[in-house]
Amino acid sequence: MDKQAVKSLLHKYVQDHCSAEEIRQVKEILRTGNYQEIWEEVLDETALHFMMDEPRSPLESPNHIFQKVE
Repeated sequence: MDKQAVKSLLHKYVQDHCSAEEIRQVKEILRTGNYQEIWEEVLDETALHFMMDEPRSPLESPNHIFQKVE
């Protein structure tokens, strides 16, 4: 399996979109440790995605101040 296919599979796994066969493949990839660098990339990308998409606290929004004034 080429690196891009592994990365795509790991992204599917993290997003909980894998079939039973794909989960078996992921387990084998993780067990062998052959693609550790790609796994770390996928985890970093996933964490960044969640940080960018997570709703922020209303106190973090610059409009929060204006909402209180109005």
